[in-house]
Amino acid sequence: MSYTSIAAVIALIISLWPLFLLARHDPKRLRTIRQHHLKPHVRRTRQFYAVIVLLPGIVLITRGDWPAFLIWMGALIAIGWLLVQLLAFKANQLPHKKPR
Repeated sequence: MSYTSIAAVIALIISLWPLFLLARHDPKRLRTIRQHHLKPHVRRTRQFYAVIVLLPGIVLITRGDWPAFLIWMGALIAIGWLLVQLLAFKANQLPHKKPR
């Protein structure tokens, strides 16, 4: 593996965990699927996770490693989209209340 690939994979690994936590504890999604055992994170925690998600990209930019940054950004967007789709699919499996 080249340095660019290794840098992109490390940056992606650092970004994925907080991205998963952001998606899993999204307040709007939790209200929709009525999961009361999961509590949404407070605003500061969500902001902290967002900074951690973006921090590897900022490091790659400051190092001037543009190919690794583009790989990281593309993979993060694709995996984030996939994560949202999987969580939405799970929400659609729940029974819905009929409107009055």
